[in-house]
Amino acid sequence: MGFLGDFIKWEVGREGGKYKKAIIAKGLWPLPFHIHLLSFEKGSSINWHVDEAGAGREQHQCNIFLRKAKEGGEFITKLPMAIDWSRFQVFRPDQNQHSVKKVKEGHTLVLSIRWEKDPSP
Repeated sequence: MGFLGDFIKWEVGREGGKYKKAIIAKGLWPLPFHIHLLSFEKGSSINWHVDEAGAGREQHQCNIFLRKAKEGGEFITKLPMAIDWSRFQVFRPDQNQHSVKKVKEGHTLVLSIRWEKDPSP
C-alpha cells in the first residue's frame, strides 16, 4: 500500500476481502456518519448489493475518487445518482443497487463519506 500503509490501518472489506477499507472518522452526532478510504487493487470488485440503513432512517453516500484505475474499478448503480461527475458521486446506497467493476489494471482509491438521517425535513 506504500505511503498510506504506514499511517492507516487497513481492514478486509465485504465480499470476502475483494477490497480493503480504512476507517478515517465516525460519529453519531448530529448525524450518524462514517468516513472510509476504500482501496481496490488489481482483481478487486464488489458485487451488486443494497446497504441497510438504521430503522426509519435514510442513508446517503458521497464518493470522491482520489485515484482511478487504468482499467476497471468503476463504481456503478442501477438507478441514476443524485450527482455523478467524473471524480465525485452522491447517491442513496439504501435504495440504489450498486457495485464496483473488477479492477483489471491499476488501483482505485476512494474517499467514501456516508451518513444517515431522518427522512422528515
